[in-house]
Amino acid sequence: MSTTAGFGKSRFSLTRMVASLTVISCGFSYTSVAQDVAGTVTFSKDIAPILYERCAVCHRAAGPAPFDVVTYLEVKDRAPLIGAVIETRMMPPWQPEPGYGAFAGDRRLSDEEIDIVRRWVQQGAPEGNPADLPPTPEWPEEWELGEPDLVLEVPAYTLRGEGTDVYRNLVVPVPVSRTRYVRAVELLPGHPKVVHHARMMIDTTRSSRVFDDQDAEPGFDGMDLISQAGNPPGFFLGW
Repeated sequence: MSTTAGFGKSRFSLTRMVASLTVISCGFSYTSVAQDVAGTVTFSKDIAPILYERCAVCHRAAGPAPFDVVTYLEVKDRAPLIGAVIETRMMPPWQPEPGYGAFAGDRRLSDEEIDIVRRWVQQGAPEGNPADLPPTPEWPEEWELGEPDLVLEVPAYTLRGEGTDVYRNLVVPVPVSRTRYVRAVELLPGHPKVVHHARMMIDTTRSSRVFDDQDAEPGFDGMDLISQAGNPPGFFLGW
């Protein structure tokens, strides 16, 4: 089994990790408040609920994103940037095109939510009354799915301080001696600030170990996965 460019733990696998930055969202149950067209949109009452629900899972102090959106002080100077990436639907990231089926965990903002953010930016990004803020979301400190039965740690890899993204395949043996049924897999980057994404592939041929042995550093470079490694049937495992 093999993994890429990273530093961290996973529950099973060949993982692909890179040096850069991606965002993932989650789901809290806050609901944004629609305003009168002529009314004032504020961070505390209208914008924070949207950011907490769709963005803060990554854009928080311990998350992989480059800044957090939990407090007004962190958000106000970036209001034009946040408005622009939301307007173009670059953020929050969600690749499936609408109209081709419903997926769990859909992170798209509604047209109404995008309009609320647009108007807030146009109005100068006012804070509003801090008493209107919803409760700050809470996240698990480590494993989101609970303590795993098996933790596989990728070999330590030192990332260069400059240069382009690194695509590294890190090989991780699976120490099992009998058939095991996997209910869930979670990837936990040890350094989320430098991990762009991770993929987990299964190599039943052990060929990835040959490539690993030929490289002086842990793992081996390359975006082209060896033909023998692949996703488990019916699954795409990634972070």
